[in-house]
Amino acid sequence: MPQFSLIYAIALGLWSAVFIEYWQRQEVELAVRWGVRGVSSIQHSRPEFKYEKEVSDKVTGEKVRVFSPRKRLMRQLLQVPFAILAIAVLGGLIATCFGIEIFISEVYNGPMKWLLVSLTTSKAIC
Repeated sequence: MPQFSLIYAIALGLWSAVFIEYWQRQEVELAVRWGVRGVSSIQHSRPEFKYEKEVSDKVTGEKVRVFSPRKRLMRQLLQVPFAILAIAVLGGLIATCFGIEIFISEVYNGPMKWLLVSLTTSKAIC
């Protein structure tokens, strides 16, 4: 049986995350230095975008339209109630499946109990 090292796995995961972040920063720096920033990307600005102000980029000098990060965060926080609702519905469905399984295996003594128990333990019903 092969031996696995938890320390090695954690170290490798951390090193990978650090390296990827470093390389993304290095990529941007080299693109600016070589004057090829944004060459391969074709982006069309959305006409419906409502920006708050235009500022000049410190590196490239081009005008950048800015939307407040605080307002963006507030809009994103609107997703939290829907996520909580989805978690509650999913939790309710899982609890119902477990309830059915417990009822059939512990309480039910009717016909074809063996079949119903095997169906619920194989998760064919839920």
